[in-house]
Formats: sequence, structure tokens, C-alpha cells
Amino acid sequence: ENSTFEAPLWKLNITPKTFTCADIPTTTIELIASDILGRTGTCNATTTVFESIDPVPVCNNITVELDGTGNYTLTPADIAALSAGSSDNCTPAGSLIISVVPTAFDCGDVGLPQNVTVTVEDASGNEASCTAEVTVNDSVPPVPPASPAAISVDLLPNGTRSLNLTELQALAAGTTDNCAVDLAA
Repeated sequence: ENSTFEAPLWKLNITPKTFTCADIPTTTIELIASDILGRTGTCNATTTVFESIDPVPVCNNITVELDGTGNYTLTPADIAALSAGSSDNCTPAGSLIISVVPTAFDCGDVGLPQNVTVTVEDASGNEASCTAEVTVNDSVPPVPPASPAAISVDLLPNGTRSLNLTELQALAAGTTDNCAVDLAA
């Protein structure tokens, strides 16, 4: 903590002796050497200051909705929500570099939470990661045809009859959906 070094015939003062994040990447220090006769000499030295402490990532789960084409790509707002609360000892939260993998989802991702890796990087290149869940929903309803096909159905002797897959497909011809149309269900 002492910035003065003494020997029997001289002493050396160093200013500053404490460094902060504001001193990254370099700062100038002043060296003043004095002898017992009161003579002094001064010089400046450039000091490299770095920090190697990883940021602290915070992962938050989010829910997204597929669009009309059955796809969704994370937006900057989604990425901010996934990493809200992340911090670093030197880099302000708003200046942290946040990356997420994967960022795109489709119909195959509906139903189960999808793990994403959130990586937080500070201005010094230090990084750390955590895992969040993205729940993918599909709330876009299928669109039936404007004019469904007409079919004829003969009842069985017991007065009932179930439609077969071919008949269902004929009725549903022209139905569209952002994800697959499941006629067997």
C-alpha cells in the first residue's frame, strides 16, 4: 500500500499506486527519485492495466410464439430478457456483449422447453455462460378451406360410420397451417 520506497541514501515515490477499471488498458505513473541531498529526478512510465474476472451471467426463461410461417427468431428484446441481471466488475451492464445459441426455432421445437446457451462477454474479452429455457408455442390456428369438398357417406347397418383417412383428406384439401396439419388426429 506504501508508494514510497526508501534506501539509506535515496527514496522513490510512485503515483498513482492504486488502479481501477477506468485505467484499462494503460495509464501513466510518475516516478520521483530523491536523494539525501534533496535532489530529485522524475520520469513517467506507461503501465498496462487489465482485468481477468469473468462477468456474472444471469439466465432467465422466456416464452415465444411461432409466426404464421411456423418460425421464430429471437429479437434483441428477447436476448435482453434472457440475460437480464447479468453484470461485470468493470463493464457496465448495457455495454456487455450478449450472444445466444440457438436463436431460431420452428414447429419441431413446440411442446418442450428448448435449452439455449447465453454467453456474456465484457470489454476485456472475459466471458461466461449459462443455460436458459425458451418455451416455443404455436397458437396460430389452421385455416380450413373456404369451400370444403363434398363427400357421400353410407351408414353401416348399425346406423353409424366413421370417416377414413382418405375421406378426411378430401374434406380438408386446401387447409393450411403454419405447422403440419395432422388429419389422423
